[in-house]
Amino acid sequence: MLNKKIGVSLALLIAVTFFAAFNAREKNAQREAVLMRSLLSSLSTFHIKPLNIDDQFSEKLYNLYLNRVHGSKSWLTQEDLDVLETYKWQLDDEANEGSFAFLDQVIKLEGKALRKTKKYYLELLSKSFDFTRNEGYDTDQKKRPYAKNDEALKEYWRQDLKWETLTRLSDKITKKENNEEGYRSRSTAQLEEEARNEVLHRYNDLFSGYEAYTRTETLSEYLRALTNIFDPHSDYLEPAEKPADDAAQTKRLEGIGASLTTRGGFIVVDEISFGGPAWKQGILQVNDRIEKVAQGDRGKWTAVAGMSADEVVQLIQGKPGLKVRLVIRKPDGSSLEIALMRDVVIVEEDLAKSLLLETGNQELIGLIHLPDFYGDYDHDNGVHCADDVAMEIEKLRKEGVKGLIIDLRDNGGGNVGEAIKMTGLFIGEGPVMQTLERERYAFRPDGPPVLIGGKPEVNSDEDPRVLYDGPLIILVNKFTASAAENVAAALQDYGRAIIVGEGNATWGKGCASSDFDLDRSPIVKPKFMPLGTVTVTTSLIYRVTGGSYHLQGVVPDVALPATNAYLGLGEKQYDFTLPWTEIEPVPFGQKVYDLKNLKEIQSLSAERVKHNHVFSEIDRYAAFLKKLRDESICTLNLDGYRQYLSELEAEKKPFDNLFTNSSMNRVRNLTADMPSLEEDENKKSRNAEWVNNVAGDIYLMETLNIMQDLLGGSN
Repeated sequence: MLNKKIGVSLALLIAVTFFAAFNAREKNAQREAVLMRSLLSSLSTFHIKPLNIDDQFSEKLYNLYLNRVHGSKSWLTQEDLDVLETYKWQLDDEANEGSFAFLDQVIKLEGKALRKTKKYYLELLSKSFDFTRNEGYDTDQKKRPYAKNDEALKEYWRQDLKWETLTRLSDKITKKENNEEGYRSRSTAQLEEEARNEVLHRYNDLFSGYEAYTRTETLSEYLRALTNIFDPHSDYLEPAEKPADDAAQTKRLEGIGASLTTRGGFIVVDEISFGGPAWKQGILQVNDRIEKVAQGDRGKWTAVAGMSADEVVQLIQGKPGLKVRLVIRKPDGSSLEIALMRDVVIVEEDLAKSLLLETGNQELIGLIHLPDFYGDYDHDNGVHCADDVAMEIEKLRKEGVKGLIIDLRDNGGGNVGEAIKMTGLFIGEGPVMQTLERERYAFRPDGPPVLIGGKPEVNSDEDPRVLYDGPLIILVNKFTASAAENVAAALQDYGRAIIVGEGNATWGKGCASSDFDLDRSPIVKPKFMPLGTVTVTTSLIYRVTGGSYHLQGVVPDVALPATNAYLGLGEKQYDFTLPWTEIEPVPFGQKVYDLKNLKEIQSLSAERVKHNHVFSEIDRYAAFLKKLRDESICTLNLDGYRQYLSELEAEKKPFDNLFTNSSMNRVRNLTADMPSLEEDENKKSRNAEWVNNVAGDIYLMETLNIMQDLLGGSN
């Protein structure tokens, strides 16, 4: 009787477990279908150039997704591709239906590939490689075809692992030849074993991450590829990614003020933010390991072993005023429990900042560095880059500067409203740019739909006040993009500033996007939330002249040689970019500053650059870098590889000190900034590094020369 009861109970348990699992899978399938429909609805409604979801779209999605995820050809074989090929023209039907048979098959094949390739690397790294054998290797894995079968795939892995071991072994042999401590008495065989073990540890760490990869993450990669068929800047963010994306815009973090990374399979503290809870407490330090996390005073401990750094960050982040407990392990092996109260942390290092430069004529010039166009519109005390730049200008004016340089190099853009407001600081009121959305109906809760878009809209700064009316230079490079290009283009068109470029053009992103919360779609039920966010390119951006910097970039008034000149970087390198177009100009003008001597300034700079040894060498170095990128074939023979390195070193040697032999005489901090710099040693150290980098920046040196020319001939 007892056995019968046990049997019945076990059967019921199995049945309940089965139906629970079935219901969970069914709910997840429904959620994914709703996610796809909501995403496609947002793209078709708001995108500047919506696409038909048809067979042509399906083929593009198929190719882009596989090239992006499996471009290295290290996981799937041609036999696997033959299985996936049957879906090549079905992805449009799946998208419209909200089904994911293709993704199911991908996940199945990837799981099989993961188990298979793990055996490969464990076996291949268990014994020495023959480095006396002459064989070639293409370091650009994307150039190779898919392996025909498992045998060919294993051969790819042998070559890849041998290459990684070879590069490490060669480095160790060089250290031995240089008589470095720890290498003097070690044989080549010992060094080879050590190199293989390092590669083994690296792949163990990698595979720990791969094995923890979830269906949600795979789906996110697929949806990103889908949105990128519309254009490179439309994107999908899963719910866990949105806080980090928001923080990049607002410079506001809610947590303990510590950055984490994965190192050697452990979660390690990478940086402590100045002024944050961790910095104030002083116990948690860089290189400490996080082992457990708990919420509040009584929350259960969660071991973080096997988690990604992002997952652990999500556990630690939270609303200000809430406590989080951590078990940490110090580098000396000691372990302790700490408690921290979460708070708001403003990432000060990413805000606008300034320095004072001195010309050869002992005139002070202000330098403002702006990393991106940030803006926090969700909090009353949020930071805004236009306001911060205005504050830096006020401080510089008190120092008596005669000219102003704004460094927008590597500034990838951000909030367009901030760009408009910042431009207005130098021109007063007036149009800054034009935008064009496609014609569509906008639905209103309190009335009938309204037809919008289809005609250019002029975006103006409406504040007539001018904060700075003196000589102005904007410094840009290839990675100056989007909102940063807006500012450079407008100030160039107005004749208000000279644009000096590290290179011949900026990036060329002449479009703007908006984020749409997929949960707000009427088809989304609460049980499926949260679904995430879709970023949609909603408008094209045009200059006040009617032209566009899209694809072409902003062409500087003075272009200086750049090391990346021949690498083909910019918006044009992407697949599925939006086309270049132009519209009618709008009336514009300014009477703030009369730039009369531009041609003379261009001529003077060209003459200096022509006779400057460093700039001459930069162009040769750029050609060297292109050659280095294009020549991807190397040898897996140890002697041959070291001979190649020797020849490469000889070719590179003339460029070793290219950027270290010049220095500006005087670069210093502003008087108003000194008290805050003395508050923290890390902050002081980072500032000293920045000052040193500015002092040795050849592009800033020539920009300062241009400013001196401008001062000599300006009104």
